[in-house]
Amino acid sequence: MVLDQNRLSSFLGSIASGLTISPFELFLLILFLAGFIALLIYVYNYQKKKVLNSKIRYSQDQYDKFINKFQLNPSEIDLIEKLTRYLHGGDIEKHQLFINQAAFNSCAAKLLNDNEAVPQSSISSLRLKLGFTLKDEESSIHSTAELPEHLKLYILQGKVRRFKGILLKITAQSLIVEISEGKIPPASGSIITVLFQRKNGVFSFKSFVQKINGRTISLAHSEKMKMTQKRKFYRKNISNPLLIRVGGSGEKAVKSNFIDLGGGGASVVNPKKRFRTGDHIELIFYISGEERISIIGEVIRTSKDNGVIHISFDTIRESLRDRIIGFILSYSSSAKR
Repeated sequence: MVLDQNRLSSFLGSIASGLTISPFELFLLILFLAGFIALLIYVYNYQKKKVLNSKIRYSQDQYDKFINKFQLNPSEIDLIEKLTRYLHGGDIEKHQLFINQAAFNSCAAKLLNDNEAVPQSSISSLRLKLGFTLKDEESSIHSTAELPEHLKLYILQGKVRRFKGILLKITAQSLIVEISEGKIPPASGSIITVLFQRKNGVFSFKSFVQKINGRTISLAHSEKMKMTQKRKFYRKNISNPLLIRVGGSGEKAVKSNFIDLGGGGASVVNPKKRFRTGDHIELIFYISGEERISIIGEVIRTSKDNGVIHISFDTIRESLRDRIIGFILSYSSSAKR
């Protein structure tokens, strides 16, 4: 078949001319497309706002139910409202403060940082009312309201007075602590520092004595917990003298000096570099007045070209460990024997 080029060109030209639109028709087409896109944007925003309002209504409904459930008073509701301002999601997450302990912790820390006039005790009291407690012994701790009962506490007043106590009870207003026998409790109004041990470290907080009843004292709550040492037992640099020898040998003990001492072990000057890793040695030293104690520990490593030995107290009695911690808390450089 032979194509007639003139006829083909004429045919294609007629098609092209049929597809050509005028400027007015092009304007109408653009206008239509713009309107269609605007409609899609409107529908999207409408649906988005509808979903957002639905979430806000749901959160507010849950929020109101929780307020009734926990029977919050006006001051507690006001505190909750202040905390909600620090929620990342705003009004759609208001109810999370009642069920999400991490969200509560974050908002409480931000509020206290921005407004020091907010009483820490009011936040601690609210924690207790909402039932926020520690899940396990290694969870991060944020408040004295989370402390477990029967916890051993070490109380420091100034640079001299030291006390040991047991946390008997936690109330909305106070920590009820029993001071060890033989100690005169700190006076009402005294500013104190409290230390305690957990599996993930040694922590402390500032407080003050609210009232005294015999050996029982009431301490103010605190929302500002500080990790003092990231170790299982409290340790402190001391330079007291001690006697040291091979454990169970009965040989004459030789003189040495502590570098540091804690509830879990010690670092000691290695006399004549005689001890090695793995040795079991006996440490003999005074912890108060005429009270002398003896501890068997294991050398777990050496340092400074074998000039220092690091000793573990893994097997000692807890009562003895407690006495050691009490001693180092009350230690001062002027109290060397």
